[in-house]
Amino acid sequence: MEIKKYWVLAKLSFQQQLIYRGNILMYRFGEFASTLILILIWVVVYTQRDMLEGYTLAEMITYSAGIGIIDALSRTWISDSIERDVHKGRLSSLLLKPLNYFRYRFIFDFSRKQISSWFSILTYFVIILILRRYFVLNVDIVRWALFFVSVIGVVLLRFLLSFFIGLLSFWFIQIGGFVYTFGVLLRIMTGSYMPLELFPKLFGRVVGFLPFAYMQYFSMQIYLGKISVLEAAKGLGTQLFWMVVLFCLVKLVWKKALRRYESVGM
Repeated sequence: MEIKKYWVLAKLSFQQQLIYRGNILMYRFGEFASTLILILIWVVVYTQRDMLEGYTLAEMITYSAGIGIIDALSRTWISDSIERDVHKGRLSSLLLKPLNYFRYRFIFDFSRKQISSWFSILTYFVIILILRRYFVLNVDIVRWALFFVSVIGVVLLRFLLSFFIGLLSFWFIQIGGFVYTFGVLLRIMTGSYMPLELFPKLFGRVVGFLPFAYMQYFSMQIYLGKISVLEAAKGLGTQLFWMVVLFCLVKLVWKKALRRYESVGM
């Protein structure tokens, strides 16, 4: 019965997104154009060199395409959803229903992004097809398995981080500024703009102590063979550690947020 209830919610969320097919296609066109421009920039950079901080042109193009695919799979709108729930009065009705709010929002968010995510993946596969001579194809099954597990970790870490940002809605009337700033910092610190090796070494060391280094950048290090299988396995353990830490933090802040919600009658 529990599974059936959430399955119905997942189908509802998926069906809602079918309404916005045109909007999704326009976003994907912009994604396609921006990725091609980034790749052209790398092509220009590599006209003066064969290697850049240990990356060949083919590896950098593969890195950019891979990051795009991971971003597509891990994107989330949970912060905006929580803000709407809190400030539009929907949270009160949701709390009265026999639903776990965290689970409900995870399933709804996961289902919501399916159409846009798969359109994005298709977009990146087109780019890979166009630039196939520059794409590094890893045929190591073990690395593919580690890569796949790490991407699941990225999805969960990004959701937990965004859920935490969304909880600021209980203390602030609008969190758009927080969401935007967090998004920019996330792209920088996860190596979504460029590999972390291209940043100053101090920056890389600081980020290494945070969960961001074990997200998109980490997954592509596994795929490109920049780290050993043992290092990849240790990195997955670190991912799990940060998931537990962030889940406990979210749970703690959620309890405080609910007490505030009830005390001020939001």
